[in-house]
Amino acid sequence: MEGQRSRSVPPTVQSCPFCGVTPKRRGKPSNRCLPAAVRELAMSLVCEHYRDFGPTFAAEKLAERHGCTVSRETLREWMVLGSGEQANGKPM
Repeated sequence: MEGQRSRSVPPTVQSCPFCGVTPKRRGKPSNRCLPAAVRELAMSLVCEHYRDFGPTFAAEKLAERHGCTVSRETLREWMVLGSGEQANGKPM
């Protein structure tokens, strides 16, 4: 690659072959990330109305009664992070 430019090598690598390629999105939130307001709304409703429910049933009730559509796996993750427990029910 010395002295030659290849079409298969991006310009960032050609200018600095030892640096490698750095993604432009590094340090930024994912495009799939739900807004913080949705998380706060969902978790406040779960804590207020559906504390004893599992994530699947709670997600169904959130969508049915409150119009807050969140996947069950996302809700499961939020519930685990909010409770301070691991997914298997043991304290962290």
